Amino acid sequence: MIWNMSLLSKRSVVNMNFLSRSNVGRWRARAKFDPGLTELRAAGVTMTATLACFFSAWLVEDFAHLHTDVVVLAVALAVSLGRTQRGSDHRGRLLAAALLPAVAAGASEVGALMGAHAVTGDTLFAAAVAAAIWVRRFGPRYARAGTQATLPFIAVLIAPAPPASGISHALWTAAIAAIALGWVMLAQLLALRAGVLPPRGVAPPPAPTASAPTARSAPTARLRRLRVASWPASTRMALQMAAGLGAAFAIAHGLWPDHWSWTVLTAYIVASGNRGRGDVIHKSGLRVVGAACGTVIATLLSTAFPAGDRWAVVAIFAVLALASWLRSLSYAYWAGCVTAALAFLYGYFGESGTSLLRTRLEGILCGAAIAIIASWLILPVKTQDVLRRRIADALAALTDYLTAARRRDLTQLIEQQARFDHAVAQLDQLAAPIAAQRRIIPHGNHDGHPADAITALRACRQAVHVLTGSLMAKPALLTEPDVSNDLATLHATVIAARRAMARTPAPSQNSDTKSRNLAARPDREPRPALPLTAIAELPRGLTRVTITVQRTTRQAPQPTARRRQTP
Repeated sequence: MIWNMSLLSKRSVVNMNFLSRSNVGRWRARAKFDPGLTELRAAGVTMTATLACFFSAWLVEDFAHLHTDVVVLAVALAVSLGRTQRGSDHRGRLLAAALLPAVAAGASEVGALMGAHAVTGDTLFAAAVAAAIWVRRFGPRYARAGTQATLPFIAVLIAPAPPASGISHALWTAAIAAIALGWVMLAQLLALRAGVLPPRGVAPPPAPTASAPTARSAPTARLRRLRVASWPASTRMALQMAAGLGAAFAIAHGLWPDHWSWTVLTAYIVASGNRGRGDVIHKSGLRVVGAACGTVIATLLSTAFPAGDRWAVVAIFAVLALASWLRSLSYAYWAGCVTAALAFLYGYFGESGTSLLRTRLEGILCGAAIAIIASWLILPVKTQDVLRRRIADALAALTDYLTAARRRDLTQLIEQQARFDHAVAQLDQLAAPIAAQRRIIPHGNHDGHPADAITALRACRQAVHVLTGSLMAKPALLTEPDVSNDLATLHATVIAARRAMARTPAPSQNSDTKSRNLAARPDREPRPALPLTAIAELPRGLTRVTITVQRTTRQAPQPTARRRQTP
């Protein structure tokens, strides 16, 4: 036992106290959010491309006698593409090269309509953004394309003046988008070649295999027809976005006709990419807090720069660099820095002073409220349903990983590890709203909280990497009886957890009200509880397998070199 504990501490296989939630550990994690300075280097690459885009767009604007909106478009696209294009493959880059210039030209015309004919332009804007969300139902590549298609439309909201209309301006806008994409691709490719950015990881397989039972019982055809919530999440979020943007345009034009873009921009940012209505509330809180702080600080500081001062441009790029770096730490930092950059931008064009502070804060609060109401009232997507689906995907990937290990298929072992990493990364996106819910709303389940499942699967990811490294270094360990038995036991544990998620529990004696509601609404099935106890055992099971592998490696006879006999 002592040897096992010492081995565990030396190798750092898995922290057995993975469920501890001390404030000291949380603040240490925040202090070391970028230990390898990967995010800082990525921010440097993004800002290098952004500066190149800025000077290129400035030259194009001077040559073609365009408006400053093309420069704002170039900077906004470069900052956004620096994040969305990071880790893209060749197909993703080709798709962006074919899509982005055309969408930028169309967004320019829509922006011109928004200035001349508000109702028509606003309707086209809301429809285009909603369509970009709706296409996510066709797969990850379409989701990435939809995300890139919305970038020029958001740049239209950021620009201090509506773009000009006409074919000539639309073509120049398309050229600016192509220039921005080219600089970002060039900077990222050179950074990859130089080792500044880490290489792109192995892409996970597109679809899970059928080596284990599904994690959710299939409803009958009758219930599927009755269930409105069976619509794809992308369709529901597209309808929420369309309604939210429509309401934001109407309210903002009525209350703040000269500064309506703050409300619309906030409504879009809070509702875009949401992972359930709980995530919308969490993101709206971060957006309001970050934007309020950024607006107050930038509005007060912008008075030090007169209109047209070049130091205001320097401040904008400095704040954008900080935003690109701190985005991975918290969305609040990103929201605050971007809002501060916009305040400096408007101050550069003469819109500064404390008189606009109240208007900006009111617009931000109104946009956040609109996004929350739309996400809760219009075909809501429950955060718990998204969490269950992603936990099920992670357990399915872990099942296939263990199946590949038991079959001694090293190629599949690497692929399924990448798939499990991707599934846990998807779970990480829900960690912040789930943790916030845990702090605000008490949980009555004594077996644990759903946040514990995310923490446990994170610990499993660490153990899987250690186990894969040991098995790849010595594949013969898979034939050892102790290793095979531990793998079989862990495989059965994962299967049991997945079956527990699939089962629908019978109603208890004290749930008469829920039973009557279920009888009145047969399209709503009771959700089985998350098998938190079984999921919490998975990191310990992986730790046992890793200890067995390392003990077997240590006990294996090592070849001894022949000693030279000295006379």
